[in-house]
Amino acid sequence: MYLAIKENIEFVVYGKLTEKMPFEMFDITTLMGNILQNAFEATIKADVPKIRVELIEHKEEIFIVVSNSVEKKKSIPKQTSL
Repeated sequence: MYLAIKENIEFVVYGKLTEKMPFEMFDITTLMGNILQNAFEATIKADVPKIRVELIEHKEEIFIVVSNSVEKKKSIPKQTSL
């Protein structure tokens, strides 16, 4: 969260996990750290930087969805043939 505030990135989390996860805390922390680092690196270049995390429990499954804004692709003008 510190980096999101420092870099003026909109960072939102929806949902929460209520069941005990079938992972060790170290494993989930490492996994989420990698995912959020990738999202941060991609969104920092965007015009409107945003990261959204959704935590969803469905029956015995856990879904963690992370989405982020990205830099617009620069269009390269097509060259005309001579």
